[in-house]
Amino acid sequence: MAPTQFDPKAMNNSFQHSTINNVIGDQHLHNIYQLSDDKVKEIRAWINPPDSSTNYVTACDKMTEGTGLWLIQDERFRKWMKNGNLLWLQGKDPSAAATPTPAAKKHRGRPPKPKKAVVEAEPGTPPSTPASPIHLPEPVKNFSAVIHVLKPDTITRNRGKNKVVKHDPEVRGPVHAPIDVSFKKLLDMIRVEMGLEDARQLCLDSLGWNEAGMTTLWMRLGARKVGSEKFIALEMSLPLSIVQKNLTASTAGTSSVLVLSQTAVDEDQLSDDDEGPMAKKARIDDALEEIYTKILTRYPKDSCKDHPDVHCFYHALTKQHFDVGYRPAALMWAAKIRLEADREVKTVDITRIPLGLGFFTPKHALKIPKKKPESESEQSAASPAIDSTIALHLSQLSANQAQLQMMLLSGQGGFSPFTPRTPVPAAYTSAPDTTRSLSPPLPENSLSLVEFCQQHKFNDDVLKWLQKMEFKPGDNLASIMRDQWLEVGFTELSWKRVMKANRSYRKMLQAEHV
Repeated sequence: MAPTQFDPKAMNNSFQHSTINNVIGDQHLHNIYQLSDDKVKEIRAWINPPDSSTNYVTACDKMTEGTGLWLIQDERFRKWMKNGNLLWLQGKDPSAAATPTPAAKKHRGRPPKPKKAVVEAEPGTPPSTPASPIHLPEPVKNFSAVIHVLKPDTITRNRGKNKVVKHDPEVRGPVHAPIDVSFKKLLDMIRVEMGLEDARQLCLDSLGWNEAGMTTLWMRLGARKVGSEKFIALEMSLPLSIVQKNLTASTAGTSSVLVLSQTAVDEDQLSDDDEGPMAKKARIDDALEEIYTKILTRYPKDSCKDHPDVHCFYHALTKQHFDVGYRPAALMWAAKIRLEADREVKTVDITRIPLGLGFFTPKHALKIPKKKPESESEQSAASPAIDSTIALHLSQLSANQAQLQMMLLSGQGGFSPFTPRTPVPAAYTSAPDTTRSLSPPLPENSLSLVEFCQQHKFNDDVLKWLQKMEFKPGDNLASIMRDQWLEVGFTELSWKRVMKANRSYRKMLQAEHV
């Protein structure tokens, strides 16, 4: 009968912290490193007893107490320990280790397959199917949104045939947002990426999913496959169209002036404010109002001798006058100032208008009135003015009726009572020469090279290269050879940009002088 296995707790006890009883006298405790040679001989004689000795039970007790593990670990006792004694201390039969097990006899042919254990189920119980491990996708914490702005197709007609040119979409983003982002916050992120002032410029009611059955962003992200990346496309229609303007008449003093006003729009549905109809009305940002006030203060009335009745801004290089008291034009200028407030190099500020954009184009420039001869001015002063009762009557009529009445009364005062609200471009004294080269001088109303580069967003390297070529905006660049602009430092792409910008600027000068 094989001896009993020792307790694993005793086998794992470290010999550095173990002690052994004095087996012979059972009176004192000794450390392993404090044993004398005589004590080692006593332990050696004690550990090699015959199988019938009672020391076997004592050794089992000592191993259980954790005090005999050093006997098989310390190097001092490994010299005289035999394999049989070592197996005996570990609780194994030394005789079983000495007799080798006979090898299995090999038979010819293919070995038989092992039989599977069949467990008979009780009647009435459903068969059990092994549960397959389910690999769930990791929960999504963040997602990225890429915005593709679709551009309309360009249709050109040539020789009776229409040619459709498709344009690649403009890519904006990506916008990174957490999975629990609110719908309002997501739209605000899209608004910032698109460079819009208000989220209501996006048509919110047209936002929808392009796949059937997927109604929420969470469901669509959860439907993705394991280990694969899936893109989610959102569809959004065009932004809100600009409100059409109509003509209404208003009276001021003794004359009637036609002004432009926007059609009344009920903005209750566009606003997300629930405080009431008055609080739901669209309000312009406070920052724009502050800049708008600064513009009116910087350019007051009577500052321009040609237009003393309006807030006039005079652009010296182009010799153009613009009415910055006109609220849409001033707000557009203010929005451009706020947009470039954080840029290091600003192209628009309180002293520089966004020339060529919106209300600051030549067709919106104010016309300089011609001085009348003294005889005509005396005659107009002597002519009777429009009666105040007629002006009061015109204020009570509609826009079309007032316009008809004023057309009938246009001959009473010797002058036309209509003052067009849309400015007329100023007349220039000379027309540009389209065939001149670099040597002849340019007109006085042309842009400087620095303003030309700022308007077309050229960097300092392009400005330096153009200065080396002694280029002035409006010059004819068709005679410049390839070796010349390559020698200066231009690349093919940068030179094409300069050619395109200069060509459009020359066309603008030609249109102004017609």
